[in-house]
Amino acid sequence: MLAHVLANPVSDDGPRALANAALGLAAMAVLSGRGSLTLVAALGVVSFVAEAPFVGNHWLIAALLNLVLLGARPGRRGWLERAVPGLATVFLVAYSFAAVAKLNGGFFDGDNSCARFFANQMLGFWQLPELAGGATPILAFGTVVIELAIPLLLVVPATRRLGVPLAAGFHLV
Repeated sequence: MLAHVLANPVSDDGPRALANAALGLAAMAVLSGRGSLTLVAALGVVSFVAEAPFVGNHWLIAALLNLVLLGARPGRRGWLERAVPGLATVFLVAYSFAAVAKLNGGFFDGDNSCARFFANQMLGFWQLPELAGGATPILAFGTVVIELAIPLLLVVPATRRLGVPLAAGFHLV
């Protein structure tokens, strides 16, 4: 939640700014050990509503996860055990749709692919030269293979220990 607030500053003082300011303060309180996860989850939903209809897909997923958390009643005994199946379902469905959505010609297009865009964004951060459009098919193929593999690895208990670090590492990069 805090990452969303910090990465998406708003210049207005309307409901979106107020919701995100409250969310940021509540998230910092949780990180300090003095806040309420219930409040953060509720404010996450409020922030989503305040940002609608211009909401990114990551924020939609976060809102769904917040609703699952609220339904599990954080702070009550056993809330995490009640939340895990719903959280896992939201994550796996969303991740599967995101992976399948990449199976199109535009994703493999050298000039327009977000695979190359994000790779060049990361390379630029490290002040390395950008990749040319010819690298896009390799990047796109690798991305599709990894993103299709992650939900499968996470669904199968025996491969979950491989799927979690793969997903975390892929998204960290």
